[in-house]
Amino acid sequence: MEEREDGDHAVVRPERMRASLDKGKVDWYMVTYANAVHAFSNPDADSFKIPGIGYNEKAATRSWDEMQRFLKVQLAN
Repeated sequence: MEEREDGDHAVVRPERMRASLDKGKVDWYMVTYANAVHAFSNPDADSFKIPGIGYNEKAATRSWDEMQRFLKVQLAN
């Protein structure tokens, strides 16, 4: 499922992942956040001054809420 086309970074195409999970009849869902790049939940990410890495407060808050919701559902089962 991994594709290499961005230097040394692993790039996985969402459509390939979706097809693979559907083929395996996996119960799945995917959450994406607008304008969120690598390390988006790390408040110090902007200080690294590396392209493709940066903090996004709105995405960080949303992802934290989603993780708590997900764990609540999963741990209840």
